[in-house]
Amino acid sequence: MKKSTLNKRSMFGSVHTVLEENQPIWINVPAFATAVAQFENKLTILDTKLSEQSTATTGVTLEKQALIRELFDEMVLAHQALYLFGKDSENTALRERNKVSRSKLNRLTIGKAKVHANDLKNDLLAQGPALDAYGITPAFVSALIAKIDQLPDMIESTRMALLRRKGITKAINEVQSKITEILRDRMDRLIKIFRKDHPDFVLIYQHARTVLPHSSRDRDNGTTA
Repeated sequence: MKKSTLNKRSMFGSVHTVLEENQPIWINVPAFATAVAQFENKLTILDTKLSEQSTATTGVTLEKQALIRELFDEMVLAHQALYLFGKDSENTALRERNKVSRSKLNRLTIGKAKVHANDLKNDLLAQGPALDAYGITPAFVSALIAKIDQLPDMIESTRMALLRRKGITKAINEVQSKITEILRDRMDRLIKIFRKDHPDFVLIYQHARTVLPHSSRDRDNGTTA
C-alpha cells in the first residue's frame, strides 16, 4: 500500500470514529446523515479493494519464487555436468556455455532466465544421455526439461496478476476520490451547523480530517484532504 493511501485511510478511519461516537448529534439532520451513509458505503468498498490489492500478487509471487529457486538449483547441477562433459569431450563451446554459477543465475531477470533455460534445454536434449556418467540421470533430465517448459506459463500468470493489481489500484484511487469529495463538498460544509450547540464535536471532527503523514520526518506537516 502506498504511503499516501495509508495516510488517507488513517484519516478516513479517524473521521469514522468521530462520527460513530457523536451519532446522537447529527443523526436527526437528514443531509448530514445521508452524507455519513455515503461515506461509510465508500469506506467499505475501499477496505475491500485494499484487501484485494494486498493479496493480488502474493500467491503468484510466492509460487514463482519457490519454482525459480528449485529450477535454479537443478539447473546448476545440469550446468556442472554439461561443463565437465564439454571439457572431457573437448567441446569448448559446450564447456564455456555451461560455465555458470548460481550467483549468475540469481542475477538474471525472469525474461533472461527464460532464454537461458531454453538454451540449457537444447543442450540437455542434445547431450542428455552422456550426462549419466556425471550423476545426471535421464529421469532428472526429463523432469528438468518439464520445469523449463513451465516457465512461460509462470511468467504469464505473474503478468496477469500484476495487471489485476494495477486495475485494483486504479479502483482504489477512484474510491478515495469519491470519499474525499463527500467529505469536502458535503460533510465539511454541513459540520458548521453544529458549531453553536456542539463546538467540541466540530473541533474533534476538524482534527480528524487532518491527514497525518506516517513518516516521522513529515509528521508535523498534516494537511486536510
